[in-house]
Amino acid sequence: MSNKMKLNKTNIEGLEFAKDNKPYYVWDTALPCFGIKVNKKKKSYIVQTRILGKEKRFSVGSFHLMSPDIAREKAISILAQAKDGKSFEDGLKIKQNEKLTLLEVFEDYISSKTLSDKTLDDYTRLMNNTFSDWQNFPIINIDRDMVEDLFREKSKTAPACANYSFRMLRALFNFAMERYTVNNVSVIKSNPCKILNTLKIWNRIERRDTFITERELPLFLNAIKENKEDDIYVKNIKRHAMFVLLTGLREQEGACLLWDDIDFNEGIIKIEKTKNHYSHKFPLGKRTIKFLKDIYKVQSPKNKYVFLNTKGNHLQFSVKKFREIVSASANISFAYHDLRRTFTSILDHKIQDTVSVYTIKRLLNHKINSMDVTAGYIKYDVEDLRKPIQDVEDYIFSFISK
Repeated sequence: MSNKMKLNKTNIEGLEFAKDNKPYYVWDTALPCFGIKVNKKKKSYIVQTRILGKEKRFSVGSFHLMSPDIAREKAISILAQAKDGKSFEDGLKIKQNEKLTLLEVFEDYISSKTLSDKTLDDYTRLMNNTFSDWQNFPIINIDRDMVEDLFREKSKTAPACANYSFRMLRALFNFAMERYTVNNVSVIKSNPCKILNTLKIWNRIERRDTFITERELPLFLNAIKENKEDDIYVKNIKRHAMFVLLTGLREQEGACLLWDDIDFNEGIIKIEKTKNHYSHKFPLGKRTIKFLKDIYKVQSPKNKYVFLNTKGNHLQFSVKKFREIVSASANISFAYHDLRRTFTSILDHKIQDTVSVYTIKRLLNHKINSMDVTAGYIKYDVEDLRKPIQDVEDYIFSFISK
C-alpha cells in the first residue's frame, strides 16, 4: 500500500484497519504535512510540522466525525500558527486545558481507550444524537444545570437511553479531569454529572426477566425458520437468532463470530472478544455443528465472519427488524436478550440432569465472584461441558417436530 494518496472520503474509507497494534500513516498528496493515522479500530487526521527544530505531530480529529475537507482546513490553520514556534506550543497547551470542546475530549477518549466495535458505535451515536448540540461547547462550560435539564428532557421519551448517555458523559468528564491539567492541577474542578446522584434522578430501569416459554418456543422456532423468499440479510438474522438460542452467547459475540473461532474437528468454539474480556471456550452440540457447516457451504465468496450483513461485514442487526420477522409468524413479545435467558432457563430446569450453578456460569462466561472460595477450586475441561450443551440442543430441537 502506498503511503501517499489524495485524502478524500472514498480513499480513506478504502484503507484497511491495522492488523496489529502498530498503526500506519498515509499522507495527503495535496498537503504533504496532512495525513491519516490508521490503527485497529480508528482512523484519525493528523498534521506534522517542525517546531523549534523538532518534528511535532498533532491530532486534527476523527474521520468518524469530520470530513476530509474540514480536517484539511484545520490542518492548514495549525501549520500557519506553528510558524510562531514556542508561543504556538503554549497556545496549544492553553487550548488543550481550557478550551477543549466536548467533541475533542470525546475523540481523545476513544483514541486512548480500548473499546469494542459496538461500544465505539454506541458512543459515536450518542455524541451525534443526545449531545449533538453540545459537541462544540468548551467542556468546562457544561455545568450542572445543563446536565440536569438535558437529562430530564431525554428521560421523558427514552429513560434507558438517557441513563446510558449520561453515564458516557460522566466517563468523559472523569477522563478529562485526569487528562487536562495546568501545573498538575485539573482545569475541570468537578464532574457536573454528580448532580444526577445528588438529586437521585437516575431513571429506575427494571431488569427484564422475560424469556421464551415452553408454549412459545415452537412458535418462535417456526418464525425464525428460513424460507426460500428470504433475502440474505433476513436469513442471517434468523441464523444468528438460532445460534444464540443454541449456545447462550451474547448477541454481539454471536454477530461478530469468526470462522477462525470454530474448530469443526473438535466441535469447539473459542471467542476472544467478549464483554468481560475473558476468552470463552465451549463445545457445540451435534446439530449446531451441522448448522454451521451448512452456512459455510453456501457462503460465496468465503468470508471471515459467520453471520454477514448486506456488505459482507459482520451482522449488524436491528432488533426492530427482528421483532418484525417474528411478529410476522408468531405473536410473541420479547427482547433479544430473551434468547440468552431462555438458554439459561433450559439449562437450569428443563433438562433432566441437574446442572450446577457453576456449570451454568461457565457456559455463560460469567465472572466468578472473587469472594466465592469454592468457585476457585472448581475447574472445567471443555469436554465436561459437552453433555449439558447437547442436552439443551436436544430439548430445543424436540420442539421443531412438534
